[in-house]
Amino acid sequence: MSVKHREEKFIKLIETRTNKVLNNLRLIQNLANKSNYTYNVADAKKALLAIKVKIRQVERTFSIYEDHPVEFKLRGGDDD
Repeated sequence: MSVKHREEKFIKLIETRTNKVLNNLRLIQNLANKSNYTYNVADAKKALLAIKVKIRQVERTFSIYEDHPVEFKLRGGDDD
C-alpha cells in the first residue's frame, strides 16, 4: 500500500471517526437537561473522567509518532 493511499485512508477514517465522537459527545451533553433526565452529579463526573482518560490515552498514542521526543524539564541549563 503506497504512502499516498495510506494517507488518504487515514484522512477518510479520522474525519468519519472524529465526527462520530463529536456527535456522541453532543448526545452526552443533551443528558445534562434536567427537564428530561435525573442524574447524580457524581455519576456524571465519573463518565466525564472516563472520557478524559481515554482522550489522554489517544493523545499519548499519537505523540509517540512525532519526529522529536517529548521531554520534560523542570529547569533549563546544566546548573541544577
